Amino acid sequence: MKNLLLVLVLFLSIVTVAQAQPSRSDAATSSGLLSADASVITGFGQLEGAVCQTDGTNNTTVVLYDHASGATGTELYKMTVPYYNYFGGAIFTTPIRFKLGIYMDITNGSCIIYYRK
Repeated sequence: MKNLLLVLVLFLSIVTVAQAQPSRSDAATSSGLLSADASVITGFGQLEGAVCQTDGTNNTTVVLYDHASGATGTELYKMTVPYYNYFGGAIFTTPIRFKLGIYMDITNGSCIIYYRK
């Protein structure tokens, strides 16, 4: 049931992002499902959104930094998803610009980050 909900939320998120984008070749890119601290992308671009899933037992906290390789620098976005919600996130109608890249610092759970290079 939990996996079915994840697939449904992720599908709806992708459809929402796809419909919100004008017709152009530089549509948002997905990071894929990430479950550990990671460098998502290096270089400049725009943060389009994030969708996260808890492990069902613990809250998931994610912080996205404007940095290529570490949890430092300008904080682009921060959210906590309560364990009982299972899913949470945001798709930004006005993207957030980054200069150095996106580094994701996550505690419990997993996320998909949407960005445009």
